[in-house]
Amino acid sequence: MAQWDITWQSTIADNGQISITQQTTTQLRIGEAVPVLVDPKGGQTTTSSGC
Repeated sequence: MAQWDITWQSTIADNGQISITQQTTTQLRIGEAVPVLVDPKGGQTTTSSGC
């Protein structure tokens, strides 16, 4: 889902707001997934191999 909240103003003093919500589904084929391990305390980031 994506939500857009837009505020606009023209050079002739017109203005307004537009709110749009879009929802759709799609399928994606993943060719390769590589996990990344992250230390939540700010340590080094490493990649894992041989999963």
